[in-house]
Amino acid sequence: MLVMILSQSEAGWCLCFVPLVAVVVLVATLRKSKRRCPRCAEINPRHARFCAHCGTSLGR
Repeated sequence: MLVMILSQSEAGWCLCFVPLVAVVVLVATLRKSKRRCPRCAEINPRHARFCAHCGTSLGR
């Protein structure tokens, strides 16, 4: 019953929308701080010059 009341009100939308936006922002931030190796697809820190797994140059 409470779920039905909240889903029909603005507060219900806010309770669902705010966490979703937070997750999207978090994922976007984490993706920008990492980069994939073009050879082995290993995830490396953004500042890395070489892949930690295979040693391929990641460029600048």
